[in-house]
Amino acid sequence: MAKNAKGPGGVEIKTLSPNMNIASAKQIWKGEPKCGKTSTAAALKTVSDQYGLDVKPFFLLFEPGSEGVSLDCTSEPCEVCGGTGKEGKKKCETCEGAGTVRLILTTRKEMREWFEWFVESDFDIAVIDTGDKFYQAIMDDVCVEMNIVSPYGANDNGISWSVIFDAMRELLGILEASGKGVILIHHVYKQEKRVKGGSTVTQLVFNVPGKAKVYLAGFADQVLHFDIVPDEATDGDTDKHVLIGEHRASIEAGDRWGMFPAELDLGDSAETAAEAILTCFGYLEE
Repeated sequence: MAKNAKGPGGVEIKTLSPNMNIASAKQIWKGEPKCGKTSTAAALKTVSDQYGLDVKPFFLLFEPGSEGVSLDCTSEPCEVCGGTGKEGKKKCETCEGAGTVRLILTTRKEMREWFEWFVESDFDIAVIDTGDKFYQAIMDDVCVEMNIVSPYGANDNGISWSVIFDAMRELLGILEASGKGVILIHHVYKQEKRVKGGSTVTQLVFNVPGKAKVYLAGFADQVLHFDIVPDEATDGDTDKHVLIGEHRASIEAGDRWGMFPAELDLGDSAETAAEAILTCFGYLEE
């Protein structure tokens, strides 16, 4: 670079240090159901509070399933008690006295309102739980608007698919432009992949249709795979939770920042898993 090079408006051109922390990372967390993805994301706040860090995840919910986890999330007044937290003189059993219940986002209008609210809030990581249902909710909402049953087989020259893709990209763009972190929690699916020599392997991938998959893969700084594997320390008699950060023949993963090892031991609880992840980002020391 030329000495004292300047860009438009006379701005001096400098080499800028990368901004690589969890509150700016765009991540896909994928894995089988019940392998600890949601509980680990929620535990980021628990560990942050414990160590005096500044990590504040907020959950944008698109499916039920987080009921057993304490988290900050999309919510609405309880219909049973009208938001009072009481039924007569007793605590409302539906909302357990909170006055609010978890809101599952289903329309693009709701999504946009909550995404824009998140951007202006003090929370710094948006957790989309799950990315599968986020895409499905967009698809369903577009189908209602266009008065079609499904974009599959719709005789519209691909217009509905384009509308769905543009809506997903617009909504994620709201989060991306904020500079805050994003975690998309995804289920995994088995996909046959042909390898050298003509044989095939079964690969565990996150799955959304068409060009949306390509977009999300480019959107994410890390694609991290949560897994449960035999523990070699016990000769395979017990299992352990691990996070895989490298691409393998059978596992879709990758880390363009180089923050994670090929395989990270997540310990035996959501809190130890969150500690391990925050350690990789430099918030905690090993």
